Amino acid sequence: MTMDILRPNSLLNRVLPHPIEKVHKAKADIFPLWVAESAEVLIANLGNTNLRLALIYPKRQLEFNQLAGLQRLIGAKLNVPTVLVADDINPKYRSLFVKNRIPYIYKDETIFAPELGVVLNSQRTAPLVFKNVNVNLTDSEIGPFELKLIAAYLTSLLHLENFNLQELSLRLKKT
Repeated sequence: MTMDILRPNSLLNRVLPHPIEKVHKAKADIFPLWVAESAEVLIANLGNTNLRLALIYPKRQLEFNQLAGLQRLIGAKLNVPTVLVADDINPKYRSLFVKNRIPYIYKDETIFAPELGVVLNSQRTAPLVFKNVNVNLTDSEIGPFELKLIAAYLTSLLHLENFNLQELSLRLKKT
């Protein structure tokens, strides 16, 4: 099990609205026995808020359907957003996770968590390019609002050709 994604300067900590403050193991007795044998569940408290995030570390190789069921069950039992840590999971499952909207994080490079508004892929190796604007994530930090705009663009929820910043600015000033 790798804990690199919990470091203070990790990609996960940079994209979340509050840094991870405390991490503790979820009680195994609230899950069915097969869940406790298949994965370790860590619950991360975000900042000094009531926000929490569950990180699922599979203990052994599981099939895609088992991983999907594991993620759904843990999310329902804990009632918090859950993210699979896919460091030791078969790489061919990553595209299936995206297709089925199953949140995952791979090492300190890729995060797919649409319910958190975060979709970043291989941020260390390739800069993102938006309409002739080059944004290199390794040069400067991106704030949560900027990241949500990038995620909305990458998931086709925001179309830049229809995006008028002046109109948005006027609406924000009126509210």
